[in-house]
Amino acid sequence: MTAPDPRERGLDPAHILAVTTEATRSGRGRAARVAASPGGVRVSLPSRRAAGDASAALTRLGYQVAR
Repeated sequence: MTAPDPRERGLDPAHILAVTTEATRSGRGRAARVAASPGGVRVSLPSRRAAGDASAALTRLGYQVAR
């Protein structure tokens, strides 16, 4: 049995990346990285401040965020 695809539950890694990039104003060389995983979508950011900004933006859109 394979793990469920997070996108089947309505998670869209491309949308999460777009929101994260906009919220953190990630520029060249400081980009966020997003990967779908069995438990959801994992986002790696260059700093704690960027993580806080992204977390706030994703929460405002209704995403559940865990650190």
